[in-house]
Amino acid sequence: MQAHPIGGIPRRPAWLAEAGATLALAWPLALTNLSQHALALTDTVILGWLSTEALAAGTLAANLYWAVMAAPLGTAFAAGPMLAQARGAGRLPGGAGRGWVRQMRRGARSALWAALALLLPSMLLLWFAEPALLALGQEPHPAALAGTYLRGMMWGLPSFCGFIVLRGFLAAMERPGPALWVAGAGILLNGLLCWLLVFGAFGRPGLGILGAGIASALANAAMLAGLLGLLARDRVLGRFRLLGRFWRPDLGKLAEVVRLACRSAAACCSRSACSARRPSPWAGSARWRSRRTPSRCRPRA
Repeated sequence: MQAHPIGGIPRRPAWLAEAGATLALAWPLALTNLSQHALALTDTVILGWLSTEALAAGTLAANLYWAVMAAPLGTAFAAGPMLAQARGAGRLPGGAGRGWVRQMRRGARSALWAALALLLPSMLLLWFAEPALLALGQEPHPAALAGTYLRGMMWGLPSFCGFIVLRGFLAAMERPGPALWVAGAGILLNGLLCWLLVFGAFGRPGLGILGAGIASALANAAMLAGLLGLLARDRVLGRFRLLGRFWRPDLGKLAEVVRLACRSAAACCSRSACSARRPSPWAGSARWRSRRTPSRCRPRA
């Protein structure tokens, strides 16, 4: 321990204080990053109770989903370091970082614009997921079910990209906690909606695998709405007005977002594409057809 220059009061070493601050910021971000995977895992568990065919189709859909979404999600994740850099510049002495609030607003808007622009071709491909999976060598019936699932799920992708950008803003402001709590609530909501929509409730029939996709889309929309509501109610964060003049694209900031996102998006695309190209071990097997067997039961060889 080092001694304080006044009164000899001991204080923590600088590296230990920095490590503690980094850990306090990192663990909520790490858990929040798992939210979309947790949504997919919830769907998988419930689809396993629906039928083994639905379980196999969910596996195919997840592989294609992450391959297609790598580019827009990589762009949305680029908002975090860019906004953190703008806030760090605002702390420079002598007014060197003047205008950092405006820079953060411009960065968040540009990340949203870039992610939404990349979402258009991604959503178009997901709409035609069935022929894409057939071209990758999957069998017709699982490919058709996966396409149905993705057609329900794809409408929540703009909301999830918006959630990622806002999460990056909160991380730059060193307040990652709200994004974590909203993500946790979204996972619980997705589980409830998925069960009700897949199997039916209140005298209404279930939608099957389509209901799981719709539940994920609704959960993503609720997560974005919840985070926007928290930002609007906060007196400090609300003054940033991140969506102010959203209709006016900033070409300079857009170029900066693209430069930051290219490497991470390319790496995600390559990994996810390899996973999507590999046939599902369940999709083409006759022993995984016919019965509505719970996922915890394994078929006989």
